[in-house]
Amino acid sequence: MATRQYIVPGTVINGFTYLGEAPDMGRERAVFARCSCGNEKAFKLTYLRSGHTKSCGCARAAANRRRATHGHTPRVGRNSTYAIYRDMLTRCTNPNYREFHLYGGRGITVCQRWMESYENFLDDMGERPEGMTLERERVNEGYGPGNCKWATQIEQANNKRNNVVIVLDGKSMTIAQWARELNLNPFRLYYRHSRGWPPERILAP
Repeated sequence: MATRQYIVPGTVINGFTYLGEAPDMGRERAVFARCSCGNEKAFKLTYLRSGHTKSCGCARAAANRRRATHGHTPRVGRNSTYAIYRDMLTRCTNPNYREFHLYGGRGITVCQRWMESYENFLDDMGERPEGMTLERERVNEGYGPGNCKWATQIEQANNKRNNVVIVLDGKSMTIAQWARELNLNPFRLYYRHSRGWPPERILAP
């Protein structure tokens, strides 16, 4: 059996302070060492020397605590509010996203406060109400607390750029809204609009 190299107690190995020998782990030499956080435990010596072991586990625990401040850790899955936040960032900042041209590609941005952290977004918007999604009230402007709200799917659909708005007797609504209010077929209303009919004929029973 090869003679083990003697290590002077107190020797620092990649940030760990050697304290003494520990029972082997399998066929590998193990030592007791103190992490920079002060925790003392047994580690594989080869892992300390190679840098494979970077902490006693405190670094990962600290990272998990930071993520857990908003309750959305990878281990428990993506909270729906956090998922909406991440999707918003992707749409506006990732050129590889399939619909980037509809968002970041046409100048839709995310305010600096929300870019900095999810916590800021959560402070401004709160948790997503059941059944609602994030909507920009002015669709040609970016995401920020002054232009965003939680909206139902119907409200968001009514706010799309390609919606057709009909104004009659001073009342302005999309074709979908008029169809629901007057109990008319929306496809018939779209057809009438495409023929250039005036509002009173488009919305006639």
